[in-house]
Amino acid sequence: MNLWTSGMREAVTDGVEGCVVPVCDPRAMAQALFELYNDLSLWRRMGLAGSEKVQMHFPFRTQMELFNDLFRSIERGDMNAG
Repeated sequence: MNLWTSGMREAVTDGVEGCVVPVCDPRAMAQALFELYNDLSLWRRMGLAGSEKVQMHFPFRTQMELFNDLFRSIERGDMNAG
């Protein structure tokens, strides 16, 4: 489940790795959750696709290095970190 906000739209392709719903639209979120709840094969396909995308585009080691760099720059007082 993903809200349709800046930055997040690129992380999840609606209908592929998950469901993208508009911000402040509880009906759309409820509908998406209902569809996934009632379609276990869709839920599994999206879960696998999401896992593959994360492993391919956001490798754990790379993400940890980026976080370490960010935390070190904050520790140094670099206000332009990130």
